[in-house]
Amino acid sequence: MAEYIRAKDVHREFRRALKPWTTAEKFTRSAGEPMAWTRPLNEAQRLAFSFETDLYSRPPLGGSIHGYVSVSTAPTPPSRDTLHRSRMFTTCLLQEEISELEWIQSSINLRRPITELAKEWLDTSGDGFVQSYFQAVADPYLAGMSVTITYFSAEDVAELLAFILRVFPPVLARFVDDRCPPAIARFPQTSPPV
Repeated sequence: MAEYIRAKDVHREFRRALKPWTTAEKFTRSAGEPMAWTRPLNEAQRLAFSFETDLYSRPPLGGSIHGYVSVSTAPTPPSRDTLHRSRMFTTCLLQEEISELEWIQSSINLRRPITELAKEWLDTSGDGFVQSYFQAVADPYLAGMSVTITYFSAEDVAELLAFILRVFPPVLARFVDDRCPPAIARFPQTSPPV
C-alpha cells in the first residue's frame, strides 16, 4: 500500500523539482515560506508565485495543494497593501491543460488507498465529500476554474510536479500578460475547498 507523504516532504520535493527552473528564471525563495518564490518584474513591480499545502491535511484521505501567482507594486513579497493582481494557478490553465489535470486527479483518486480510518469515514459519511477522494472527478474541470489539487503518496506528488513543471512557464507568461481565461467561481464536487 502507498504511504501518505507528509507536507514537509511535499515542500522539499517541490523545492527540489522547481530549483533548476527558478534559478534559471532568476526567482529567489521568499523568506519564511516553504514553497514561494519572487523576482522583479520591472522597476516598479515584483512577480511572485507560491504553492501551499493544506494546514489541516487528513492523512486517511491525503493532502491538498493550492498554487498562486501575483504581481505586487513593492520590492517586498506581496501584501494586501501592495498587491496589484493575483490568481490561483488552476484559473490560469487553458482547457487542454485543466482537462489533463482532471485526468491526473482522477488517476490519483482511483489509486488512493482506503485506509482503515478512511473506511470508517466512508461508512459514516453520507454527503459525498469523503467518497469524492476515491472516485474519478465527477464534474468536468473548465478553463478558469479554481480547483483543489489533492494527493496521497510520493507517486501522486511526482505526477503532479511533472504536470506543473511542464505547464507552469506558459501559465506564468499568460498571467504576466493578463491572458488567463476568465475565472470561474465554483468548485467541482470532487475537489471541494479543504
